[in-house]
Amino acid sequence: GFSARRRKTAKMVMVLLGAYERTSVESEAKSLAVAEVCFHKGYAPPHKNDIAILTLKEAVNFTRRIAPVCLPKAMHELPENTDVYVTGWGRYKAGSEDLAPRLKQLRTRTMSNKTCNDDYGSGVPDSVLCAGHDFGSSCKGDSGGPLVWNSGSAWFLEGVVSGGPVECANPDDPLLFTKVSHQIDTFILPYLEAKNEAQKYSVCKIL
Repeated sequence: GFSARRRKTAKMVMVLLGAYERTSVESEAKSLAVAEVCFHKGYAPPHKNDIAILTLKEAVNFTRRIAPVCLPKAMHELPENTDVYVTGWGRYKAGSEDLAPRLKQLRTRTMSNKTCNDDYGSGVPDSVLCAGHDFGSSCKGDSGGPLVWNSGSAWFLEGVVSGGPVECANPDDPLLFTKVSHQIDTFILPYLEAKNEAQKYSVCKIL
């Protein structure tokens, strides 16, 4: 996952696959260079269209530790109280600046946008997926990370970490994710199917 707010050029970004340890090199992990970064042209802070696509310089060889995740169908909506999972190396203790030394996983549950807007005082669009703090919280440093859902037969990328409470683990403010299903027809497919640079630039700010 990669959020639009984390503006970096392709040369500044490396993608690390199959890694669990943040500060050590693992034999099964693979580091790949990025050829192009496509930031959503319609990104507007804090959470509107907070998504980007990375194109790698080489193909990924899948292993028992490196595997793809499926994209959801366009406009697919998860029911309220669906179990979903977030991963990241962000801060893992409230009040601490320390990043997690190992990849952390959080199970949480989706909530309705109405409940989300009630908590935030409106302003959360339908293109944002909200989740609670049932079993913990994502935190600073997790932005751009994946929110996945297990359908029973496959894992789907339902969200990208976009925001949440100012104070991590504050149960009064829901976790916020860019809803990937709302980006399929308007951003992801137009970019992937673009036949020239002009078509790319119609949906992207490319760095």
